[in-house]
Formats: sequence, structure tokens, C-alpha cells
Amino acid sequence: MESFSITGKQIISGVAVLSAGIFLGLLAGYGLFSSDEAQPELVSLETLPPHSESAADPAPERIEQPGGSAIYSAEAKTEPVTAALPENKLCVAVEGAVRRPGIYYFEEDSRVHDAIVAAGGLQETADINDINTAAWLLDNVPLYVPFQRIVQKEDNRISAKKALSAAEMNVPQYTRSGWQPSFHAPGKKSSAEMQTNPEIPASAPTVPEEGNASGSGKVNLNTASLAELQTLPGIGPKTAEKIDNYRQSQPFRSIEELQQVHGIGPKKLEAVRLLITVD
Repeated sequence: MESFSITGKQIISGVAVLSAGIFLGLLAGYGLFSSDEAQPELVSLETLPPHSESAADPAPERIEQPGGSAIYSAEAKTEPVTAALPENKLCVAVEGAVRRPGIYYFEEDSRVHDAIVAAGGLQETADINDINTAAWLLDNVPLYVPFQRIVQKEDNRISAKKALSAAEMNVPQYTRSGWQPSFHAPGKKSSAEMQTNPEIPASAPTVPEEGNASGSGKVNLNTASLAELQTLPGIGPKTAEKIDNYRQSQPFRSIEELQQVHGIGPKKLEAVRLLITVD
């Protein structure tokens, strides 16, 4: 009987051939089953529906307000909506030490007290000592409630922060110090009408005619005396001197140029705009 001997190399070669056969069999089976699976469908860009802007979020609606300002509404339409000024209403900007400063509309017989209540009441730092809360409101004339003078003590030093006074920021009718007996009739009257119609209570003291080159009842910034300048709301002796110093170096060429004087900002300018001239 013949005997056979198997070497280690032959065993390794046999195992390798067997493993290769098993791997090829598995690979063929996987390809057979995977060929039956559904392939992803390619969609042409031309078949997609076009984008519609009508379903997009609308742009905020711009609503015009009196005075040129605007608010924006979340529910927009294609056309802007103009907010009309209510008829027979006083339009008053309530500013300063109130809880909700803003523009409010009032009936013609409303008082300063009503404006303060409409604006949410007074802040804790409000100073109404010189505010005439019983005064009639004037159309298109702002009401400013001043803040208290702030006094701080730090490191044995006392510092005071000056606050704008009621007389500086309001027409005389709104203040106790500037009120006159002729201020009694309510109504929708602008500050310009009060200067030209003697039957309407004036919103500012009467301007002397001397030195008033315009002859229109307005204070001429270039020719008015210091006393005449001080008849303007918010213009005291020191501010009048500053105006005089400015015009000595160069005459006023426009009303807006008054803001070049130190201490006069946009609010003070608007308070005196209808009462002054440079012609």
C-alpha cells in the first residue's frame, strides 16, 4: 500500500483556494439580490413647480403717521395705508419724566393733567412744581415734564446734575411761573394762530414791537434785544447772552442756525420756531 504525505505548503494552498471560492460565491449572491432592488428615480429640474412669492412672508406694512413718522404693521397688504389725523382732536407730544412718552390725541377741552395720565403717569424722578396741570392743552404744542435735579454724594463730595426746567422746555401756558389770566379758552389752536389772533390766548408772552424788524409779531434773532429774546420759551438770561454773542460774530441766516448756539438743541428750536425770524 502506497503512503501519501502532505506538506504544510500544500495545506496552506488548499485553504487559500477554498477561501477564495467561498468569497466569490458570496459576492455573486449579493449581486443577484441587489439587482432586484429599486434604483433611485432621477427628477428633472424642469418638472419642479416654480417658486411662488405669494406664499412668502409678507413685508411689513408701512403706515404713515402725522409728522412724517411711520410705524410698521405685521399684517401687511400690497398698498400702504395712510393713517388720517382724527378730526377735532388735539395732537400733543408728551415727553420727559412720564412713563410712556409719545404722541397722543385729546379732546379740545383736555388739560395738562389728562396728557400726563394718558402717558402713563409720572416717573418717580418727575418734577411738577412748575407744571400747571390745570392748563388747557394746545394743539401741536409739546408738553415736557422735567426731571428732578439729581444730587449725588460720593467721597465726601456733593455733585448736582442740572435738569431742564419746565419753563425752559414748555410754553408759558403749561407752567405756573409763566401762566397769565388770559390763558383760559380751550380749542384746537396752533401756536402760530395764537400769535396772530388776539382773541385766542397766546402760548407765549407778548413780544415787544421795538427791535422787531419783521413787523410780524415774531422775534428777530438778529435785531431783538436781550429782553425780547427772553420772552421766548426756554430762553433765559444766559441763553440770550449766548445768542447775542453769536450774532455779533455773524448774523443768523436761517432759523436752524440757532442750534449753533450752545445750549439750544432740537427741542428748544421746535419750541420757538414759529415765534422767531431772521429776516
